[in-house]
Amino acid sequence: MLEDPSRFAFVRNLQAIYPVVRAEVARLPESAWIPWQAANASGVRVFPLLMAYRPRWIDERFEERRALCPETWAWLQQQPGMYTAVISSLAPKGRILPHRDLEEPESLRCHLPLSLPAAGTCEFQVGEQRVQWQEGRCLVFHPHHEHHGHNDGERPRVLLIVDVRPGSDVSGAPEVIDVPPAHGK
Repeated sequence: MLEDPSRFAFVRNLQAIYPVVRAEVARLPESAWIPWQAANASGVRVFPLLMAYRPRWIDERFEERRALCPETWAWLQQQPGMYTAVISSLAPKGRILPHRDLEEPESLRCHLPLSLPAAGTCEFQVGEQRVQWQEGRCLVFHPHHEHHGHNDGERPRVLLIVDVRPGSDVSGAPEVIDVPPAHGK
């Protein structure tokens, strides 16, 4: 279910720029975050930089958001095959119910933890594999496998989520496709 992150150059590079990403995200104004409105999650807010599959309730102000994280965006847009880049915050007591993301069955998802609550209070699971988060260390998995998580800590769990199409070379931003909220996924 989980992939070995060391197999992927983009993961090694992303981990190398972790301090830059974390610093830019720490400076984001509260007003920049968008509540995630899907029925399968509670306590989630997002700061989307790129979404090829965008729920109707996510606005199109990607350029404004990218300007708030210029170094992160400069690095991300150089990554071949990237089609999603979203910063996600899971509030204390927040939950993401078991679900599968089916838009791109061959894609890989990378989670880069930027800020975590106390050890043992924030859990993530892919299939039957439970994950121990480490700030600055990526997790890579296929998002079409069932996954879920929760935060029982005292502070938010913040991740950079990047989806890539293995073996592809994207020269520009993918087309944004307007999809309805992921209820019951």
